[in-house]
Amino acid sequence: MRKRFSRFNFVVFMMVVALFPVVFCQGVFAQRTGRPGTSTQGGNRELQVKEIRSGSALDGRGKLWAVVIGVSTYRNLSEKEQLEFAHRDAEDFAAFLRSPFGGGFPSSQLTLLTNQGATLSAIRSALGTTLPRSVEADDMVVIYFAGHGIVENDREGYLLAHDSDPQNLYATALQVSELNRIITERIRARTVILMADACHSGQLGLTSRGVAENNVLVNRYLDEVGKSGKGVFRLMASRADERSYEDKRWGGGHGAFTYYLIQGLKGAADHDKDGFVRAGELLDFLSESVPKATQSLQHPRAAGDLDTRLPLSVLGTAPAKVTETLAIESKPVSLEVRGAQGLEIYLDNVFRGRVLSNGILMVDQLKPGEHDLSIISPNVEPITQKLSLSATRTILNVNDVAASGSPLAGQINRAIKQGKIKEAVDLYQQMIKASPKDAQRSNIEATLSQILESIGQQAINTYVQSSGMEGKPRMFHEGAEAFRLLKTLASTSESNLDAKYYFCGGKALLEEKRYQESVTALEKAVSLDPRSAYAYNALGVAYRSLNKSDRAFDSFRRANELAPSWALPQLHLGQYYFESRKLDKAEQAFKEADRIDPRYPQAREMLVRVYLQTGRAQEAENEAIAIIKKFPNEGFVHLWLGLIYEDKKQWGAAADYYEKGLSLVTNLTVNERDEYSKRLDKCRKKAK
Repeated sequence: MRKRFSRFNFVVFMMVVALFPVVFCQGVFAQRTGRPGTSTQGGNRELQVKEIRSGSALDGRGKLWAVVIGVSTYRNLSEKEQLEFAHRDAEDFAAFLRSPFGGGFPSSQLTLLTNQGATLSAIRSALGTTLPRSVEADDMVVIYFAGHGIVENDREGYLLAHDSDPQNLYATALQVSELNRIITERIRARTVILMADACHSGQLGLTSRGVAENNVLVNRYLDEVGKSGKGVFRLMASRADERSYEDKRWGGGHGAFTYYLIQGLKGAADHDKDGFVRAGELLDFLSESVPKATQSLQHPRAAGDLDTRLPLSVLGTAPAKVTETLAIESKPVSLEVRGAQGLEIYLDNVFRGRVLSNGILMVDQLKPGEHDLSIISPNVEPITQKLSLSATRTILNVNDVAASGSPLAGQINRAIKQGKIKEAVDLYQQMIKASPKDAQRSNIEATLSQILESIGQQAINTYVQSSGMEGKPRMFHEGAEAFRLLKTLASTSESNLDAKYYFCGGKALLEEKRYQESVTALEKAVSLDPRSAYAYNALGVAYRSLNKSDRAFDSFRRANELAPSWALPQLHLGQYYFESRKLDKAEQAFKEADRIDPRYPQAREMLVRVYLQTGRAQEAENEAIAIIKKFPNEGFVHLWLGLIYEDKKQWGAAADYYEKGLSLVTNLTVNERDEYSKRLDKCRKKAK
């Protein structure tokens, strides 16, 4: 039964600015200073900032954090499956959050990931490392996602990253269940707001964000996020059984939901013209605008209760009282820096002075708004970040760099820049022992986590997205080391790290032909993560290398059950059937493998062998010619065509294919090369 999008159900975005713009126009925004936060920009240190403002605050509790993700381009999807405007939705929504009307999120507390930057490792790091490491109990978090969502076998929902592969979602995409665990178990915020626009379809000339043949939409899984926790609210772009739409008609290129959401918050929803967009007004606006724009195909939906009079944004066209407040904010402001004597302070790349012996430096006559702040101290990495000034007087507390272990932080950052990741991790472990409250700890940990997770995930992605035939032991050794080091960090979102460590180590051993050691490692991997199809597939190859064909078959079958859209297990099952002389099953498996992933020739090559074994020479010839047309350097196919034409007594064609095949194939045994060479000489003589 569809839920009505009622005024009392609208929660998510109402809570976003329940704190933010109201504070901007009426009260105090006091950031907590009990524990340093984190910056999402490499090399930056989060500073403790407290704004002192006149008047009473409606809500001065906690910091604001946001992770905004928008993916239009996908590395492993076809051209027709790409989106156009999801990244623009994310960019414009992030810009609104940064504005005074949307809450004035500092750049150091808002992570924006779009297109190539929105890899699985980057998304996991932002959601599962940076947020849990930074957010405190009084803070508020906004998570926004625009892009493809997909459901596999009515069993699990996934959000696709730029590098996700639909063949193996479990290995390469973000599980909704993982997102749920991060939000409910790891983020310690009083409020987490999830906004998702992940179900999209092509009708009426509009482009959707979703997989058209997928009847079960990911919204059904997203609707479960946070139900077991407190303070988690969801706003979906469409109902559970609907898709959502994007088109150029909305702001030159946007999703309908985000376009009208931002337009409403900017003033279109201010029905009573009081200078505020309130929850009920925005709900009414979205409920009318989005269905009308999509011919009633899309209806936004939210979960939770909230006061419909709650202001969500304050407008520049506000009445006298609000206008007066805004005018006050435009007057010059001052910055008071408190820290160790001698710290050099730069604003917008202009030197403003050094902290005096009393530990204070006053900087006056500054324009309100965002400034580039740099703090320089001898033998320490510079502190650089964005600083928003809107209060009459802002106090900025800088930790005593001499006592905070910052020299180690500088060494860590240099090691990262030089690509010496293990050295950086070792130095980081020293830093947290010597100065666990170092102001740069959170940022360094987030940076290291993302780098390590990216290295490990790349090894898994390469295996999933390749034919599985090429050997890259070094890559898998590096992946294993990355997952090992990742386990040593204090905070990470990655689950089953041990399983991924054993998979990469086992795969490296397999490529080195250390089959028994490989089996031991891969058996450990599947025992730790029974859903890892990639580990089962590699285990099957290891078993087959030890001539344990029945165990190999069981592993390939399990991999196929777990990832039915992955071609590699199908290919291996076909090879098992071929070797067992079950040629009808082999043919079916090879055809399915090629249907799933036609990028590689192995399945079609095996079909040629099946046709030859079953006496279907014409089908073998047709298939071989088609393979060479698409993959002209497949040497074995040339040799097989030589056999076919020799049998047909087409001597010249046979000789040409034998000659070409021998020039391309480098791994023939001496006896095989001699045999084909003799056939080549025979056919050349016959042709003459």
